[in-house]
Amino acid sequence: MKQFTILTLTITLLAVAKISLAQEWIPVFNFNSVNGQVIASDGDKLFCYQSYNFLNESYEAMISLDNGSTWTQVHDDKFATAFFNSQGNLYAVRQDKFPGTNLYFPQSIFLTTDNGNSWSTIDTVANNMGQVNASVFRKDNSGTLYTAFRDFSANTGGFKYSLDDGASWTLIPTFTSGPASYEDVYSALVSSNGDFYITTYNSGLYKSVDAGANWTKVYNTFVTLGYLNEHPTTGDLYVASYGAILRSTDNGENWEELNPDPWMAMNITRFEIASDGTFYFSNSGGAYKSDDGIHWESIWSPGVRSSGATSLLNMSISENYIYISANDSTIYRGLRGTSTNISTFNENSTLRIYPVPAQDYITINYNDGNDNTTKFSLSITDMSGKLVCEKALHATINHRIDLSDFDSGIYVVTCLSGSHTTQRKLVVNR
Repeated sequence: MKQFTILTLTITLLAVAKISLAQEWIPVFNFNSVNGQVIASDGDKLFCYQSYNFLNESYEAMISLDNGSTWTQVHDDKFATAFFNSQGNLYAVRQDKFPGTNLYFPQSIFLTTDNGNSWSTIDTVANNMGQVNASVFRKDNSGTLYTAFRDFSANTGGFKYSLDDGASWTLIPTFTSGPASYEDVYSALVSSNGDFYITTYNSGLYKSVDAGANWTKVYNTFVTLGYLNEHPTTGDLYVASYGAILRSTDNGENWEELNPDPWMAMNITRFEIASDGTFYFSNSGGAYKSDDGIHWESIWSPGVRSSGATSLLNMSISENYIYISANDSTIYRGLRGTSTNISTFNENSTLRIYPVPAQDYITINYNDGNDNTTKFSLSITDMSGKLVCEKALHATINHRIDLSDFDSGIYVVTCLSGSHTTQRKLVVNR
């Protein structure tokens, strides 16, 4: 009887382990309209909000204290971005009408210390009431907080940072002390050795060793929308920019351009590095993780069987979970540390596409190891994540796809069969 109990327990544990390893994405919230975003704390708290969209007639801002199991509405306004500090207090940028226009821009910074029961408005940089720079607004992986503003009419701006969870802030007026060619801060970083780094929207990457009094351009090649990070264990510096990932191993003096694999990871605009050193990034086409910033594994892609989404809006990670906001107005949750990848590649499957590059048509053959009675889902998206072709086809049979409505460019071909997804690059030259 004892042996039977142990055997039963072993089988049960193996079954649980198998289920865990096959963990799929669980929907935890549905917005009433488009443009939903999700922010996770280091613990169990989540903040979901909707940014401005002309299609929206109402907005939801919700907080969960139990990893998305239950939700409470804490606001009904538009937000641009948000983060939790180390104490679980929530900072959020509220969107207001820009003076004299009907357009909404991120302007007011809100803070709640009681899980959304009450909110206070904190000052932007130097009590300036201009537009908050939402791209700088964040907590980095060392716990440093950042906020920034830009005032176009006065041509002033800067960022401030806090090392004590927001109790005090230090101002760095980059517009007044930066180089003459410098335009606007996109991302800011205070490194562990006390150096300051900023990237700009269009003019490059800068370093200051004297708290912003003087700035030196440390990467001469064009960088746009560069997002700064420091590795929590190695101290290496990273910049994620369109088409490239930069890394410095010598405190920002020299930078090397990494070549991400697969090629899809080249479309990186920002990524996070978790406390365990794992890299995460997302774009409209999916979510990825990496141990080195070079070799990336897909952990979520459009069209998975537990989702009707065709594009990803944003991703946020906590200690135990990964959260994804998709364009089907749904927030999904997956486990970290187990196989959250429900789009794993079938080792027996092959996807052939020719000719490459293509002009007027392509021929596709997808063989998943079964016969031609098996159907698979074919989707083709452009680099912005827009779906341009979707079909249900039979496996092992050649299928001709007309490209007459395609513009020249790079596309992603995704074949989904059951839980297995294969992706290939398609280049169209017209």
